[in-house]
Amino acid sequence: MITAIVQFKVPAGTPRAQVFENMQKAAPRFQGMPGLIRKNFLFDEARGIGGGVYTWESREAAEKV
Repeated sequence: MITAIVQFKVPAGTPRAQVFENMQKAAPRFQGMPGLIRKNFLFDEARGIGGGVYTWESREAAEKV
């Protein structure tokens, strides 16, 4: 098992509700992804950082994506 943490800058002025709406729209893309055990979304509003924590069955599965 391997965990990958990905972060990205959220454009300044993006409303919190829009960030969460974008996360909800993105979630289905990860369902049933081969080798992905779990994905958690991250959002630090104060720093304007979004991202995700991905738990994979193996490093090989993570690297395929």
